[in-house]
Amino acid sequence: MVNLKEPIAISEQNWDDNISPLVSIQCITYNHEKYIKDAIEGFLMQKTNFPVEILIHDDASTDRTAEIIREYELRYPNLFKPIYQVENQYSKKKGVITRIQNERAKGKYIAKCEGDDYWTDPLKLQKQVAFLEENPEYVLSCHNYQILDFDGKSLRKEYEHKFVNNKESIDIDEEVFLNHWITKTLSVVLINDPKIFNENSKIKNQRDLTLFYTFIKNGKGIFHNFYGGVYRKQKGGVHSSNSALQAEKETLKILEELNFIYNTKALQKKIQFVKRNIIYYNFKSSDSKSIPLREIRNLKISLKEKFILLGILIYNKLKI
Repeated sequence: MVNLKEPIAISEQNWDDNISPLVSIQCITYNHEKYIKDAIEGFLMQKTNFPVEILIHDDASTDRTAEIIREYELRYPNLFKPIYQVENQYSKKKGVITRIQNERAKGKYIAKCEGDDYWTDPLKLQKQVAFLEENPEYVLSCHNYQILDFDGKSLRKEYEHKFVNNKESIDIDEEVFLNHWITKTLSVVLINDPKIFNENSKIKNQRDLTLFYTFIKNGKGIFHNFYGGVYRKQKGGVHSSNSALQAEKETLKILEELNFIYNTKALQKKIQFVKRNIIYYNFKSSDSKSIPLREIRNLKISLKEKFILLGILIYNKLKI
């Protein structure tokens, strides 16, 4: 395949039918009528010197999401390849939508963005794919992002901005991946490797965490420190002790399955960290406020960390 001399907007590109896309953009959406235009416009603004396809999977939305997607499909029939489900697939089986999307992706690389998030840098794909093409030992690329708060107006820095700081890029190994959530879905570009996807498909608790972890175990990851998109934080997220507790319990279940498969020290260390969080959130949401000494003693963390946790719980008890 001969690339263009200079990157131009994918909405203005014209490729022969026999040319395969280098990148498959995957977008999963459900009842995103308020947001899907932002996501799609972020795709169309991308300037590349290679062909791209846009694979949108609408999971039987009950609002105008599918109607909006159809409008774009009519305008750009060579770019958009949507699926309009009549029955919600996510409710049937977790992981089935990922399988559907992966099986139809023709690109050498897969770029992900859910229907309520959006891209802001027109050269996002060009930068990430150029790096992956020049460095075949890397299987995953991601970048910085901003968070749009509940009000839909306030933009703020991502969760890991202190870790990222002024670094131009960061190599992502297992340790970095498990301790710093910098692989946000909207920022990720993966190599389209059926072997890795098949390895991930055997994991029962399918999540972005398991998918990206599987890739990191099969190659190198890279974080590029440029802002390329916006993660839209929705109401009902993890902001109370009870919801945080449930989220940590779900994470623990996922990590324990991964550790059963891969059995690494990094996973075992992360499991203890999550168990510590569960003790804390259990205490916060409990009416009795009794200090769980046995649970703290059973944690496989340093004595110093145990005393810190104990101190936090005592402080919270005295505040009551």
